[in-house]
Amino acid sequence: MVIVVGSGAGGATVAKELAAKDVTVTLIEKGPWIEEKDAFKHYSNIDSEVKVMRTFCLGGTTTVSAGNGVLSALLRMLTERKGAKIITGMPVDEVVVKSGEVKGVKSGDRMFSDDIVVLSAGALETPRLLKKLGLPTTSNFLFVDTFITIGGFLEGIGFNKEVTMNAAIKFKDFLLSPHFSSHLVDEKIVKGVTNRDAVLLSEGASIAGSILEEAGANPSTFVSTSLRGAHPGGTARIGVSLGNNLETGVSGLYVADASVLPAAPGAPPILTIVALAKYVSRIIAR
Repeated sequence: MVIVVGSGAGGATVAKELAAKDVTVTLIEKGPWIEEKDAFKHYSNIDSEVKVMRTFCLGGTTTVSAGNGVLSALLRMLTERKGAKIITGMPVDEVVVKSGEVKGVKSGDRMFSDDIVVLSAGALETPRLLKKLGLPTTSNFLFVDTFITIGGFLEGIGFNKEVTMNAAIKFKDFLLSPHFSSHLVDEKIVKGVTNRDAVLLSEGASIAGSILEEAGANPSTFVSTSLRGAHPGGTARIGVSLGNNLETGVSGLYVADASVLPAAPGAPPILTIVALAKYVSRIIAR
């Protein structure tokens, strides 16, 4: 029997893989079960110098991913079809440990007992649960893919009805990708990046502005969002917070989400998280 905390790319994959091997799995998700078209209503962003973006719902932040070819609805369906028990609207408050071994998790006064727990709650929630146990984290090394969205008015283009991030122009240290945001008006830029990142963002913004102008947009209408950060990770790194088998210092307690990544991969990490989840699933199944 295994408890999986979080239903994003990591948690859903672990649940599906283990359930397919006839392992009894309980998947616990903090957010509600929703229709994917409503996922944008369930952002739970963290307001900091760079706004950190995340989503609380069944499927996690994969439900608002773009340009990744991820079928989160299919993953959810397969997880349930394989026999995993899915509980939504259930925030996990703590991991229960006795004599150095995991015994389950608690949500309020409700206890879920099991001798194997996989934390896939994301790079902000997973280290919070580890800290409560006195386990090492690397929260001070939180990384995100920092970005801004720049737009200008071009009559009749209808870009707000197009699929975003369906193409990319790659540069040495950053990329440009078509993206529409409802935050393009009356937003205040928040500072809080390294000097190098500031230079790269400025260079990218300049090129993006040139592309918009060449396409016919009026430069006097150009606006930009504040700095935002997607794909948070690095807060429970392999080699510090857990070993190469993704197990923590507590027997039976594993981590399978972006918090284990030692550095920003420079691209959306969903497929990497899925691969790590498959890896830890094989370890648990053995």
